[in-house]
Amino acid sequence: CFLAVFGEDLHASLYFVNASLQEVVFASTAGTLVPCPAAGIPPVSLRWYLATGEEIYDVPGIRHVHPNGTLQIFPFPPSSFSTLIHDNTYYCTAENPSGKIRSQDVHIKAVLREPYTVRVEDQKTMRGNVAVFKCIIPSSVEAYIAVVSWEKDTVSLISEGVLVETELTLKSRHADCAANHRAMRSGERLSASVTVLLTRTTVACQFGACDTKPLMNSDGTVHGAPPDSAGP
Repeated sequence: CFLAVFGEDLHASLYFVNASLQEVVFASTAGTLVPCPAAGIPPVSLRWYLATGEEIYDVPGIRHVHPNGTLQIFPFPPSSFSTLIHDNTYYCTAENPSGKIRSQDVHIKAVLREPYTVRVEDQKTMRGNVAVFKCIIPSSVEAYIAVVSWEKDTVSLISEGVLVETELTLKSRHADCAANHRAMRSGERLSASVTVLLTRTTVACQFGACDTKPLMNSDGTVHGAPPDSAGP
């Protein structure tokens, strides 16, 4: 997208490029740099504002506007999260003798990088029926990861089960045996109007094998039983 303003002096101009940016999502451990993509002749003055119209100010070690108009949000620990800075809507302006132009709103959102666990709950089913497993993840990160595969003993289960978002449907063939399974998830999202600065990450949902001891709380096991003895 290209927007230009020309003054009475044909040699003076003012314009934005890449005006389609609407959202920047970044990891709290990485921080982010958001340029105000404006230029002009003569040189422009660049400023950043909150959507409310309040011009932003530097907060040492937290937020800084560089002389070239780039807005920087520094990495921060979860305890320093501020909605005003880390989850807010901004816009920038460019001004020179040709006039003044304003960018569209850009929502800047930090995603807190904290330790979290993924778990699969135990399921019960009658022999020959199906069991539905679901990867349960914290809501704080659920929007930023997506299922990439379910695996059984490192072998993909796409041909054996039906993969629907975070759920896996398996048919129980044995009364008391379940193999080791994993749900692989990715931590990267990207679209034309969204810039995401999350490092790719993979986690696993595991549930116990029939010939091993129960795993930790993040695991789940399918328990098969004859029709006349099935649990609820």
